[in-house]
Amino acid sequence: MKILITGSNGFIGKNLQVYLAQRQDVELLLFDLPQTTDDLKMLANQADFVFHFAGVNRPQDSEEFYTGNRDLTRALVEMLERENRHIPVVLSSSVWAIRDYPYGISKKEAEDIVFAYSKKADAPTYVYRFPHVFGRWCKPNYNSVVATFCYNVVNNIPLRVDDPDVELTLIYIDDVVRDFERILEGHIVPKADGFIEYPCYHKVTLGWLAETITGFADSAQALDISNPLLKKLYTTFISYFKR
Repeated sequence: MKILITGSNGFIGKNLQVYLAQRQDVELLLFDLPQTTDDLKMLANQADFVFHFAGVNRPQDSEEFYTGNRDLTRALVEMLERENRHIPVVLSSSVWAIRDYPYGISKKEAEDIVFAYSKKADAPTYVYRFPHVFGRWCKPNYNSVVATFCYNVVNNIPLRVDDPDVELTLIYIDDVVRDFERILEGHIVPKADGFIEYPCYHKVTLGWLAETITGFADSAQALDISNPLLKKLYTTFISYFKR
């Protein structure tokens, strides 16, 4: 199976790329900047399955939300439709897609484009509205408070917590990529609305998260971990010592 991963050098794309590279039954087709839409077309014409992660979330100009999220998604599905490539597409979207501002609107429009492709091409699609995904290779001071807290503690930078009672939904990247593999193996079916249920997730407060990651600085205390979430957070924390 030839699998196209767009945004292959991003956080989710890189983790999936490394995970699937261990399999002998797949060939990975990778797309990311500075490749062009011509490159994307060539790869899309070969693909049997698409994981579409490429997108924009921190542009200098808000118009880039639309070109990087909506327009690129439209270009991808139009390439598939023109070549009668009625193949499965997995889209990484965001819980912010319900928000009425440029990033959320652009993600919602990308979802609608994928759903329309599914109906027109009679192709299976899988749309995830992810909350806070964390794990190795996630950038600090970008879009992950877990990454930022880990980086700051490792580098002796004070943590900023404006409201310790804010609740977060966390998903570990390894749980995400295992879910993607289950899609490839035919074990996951979208809900009636077309979205996919989250893989294993955890509810925490911002204050708890800050206290927990700060506590990891005492490695002797952190080594004895039996809680699954603490294991995931500690594994992420340790990865920042290797950077």
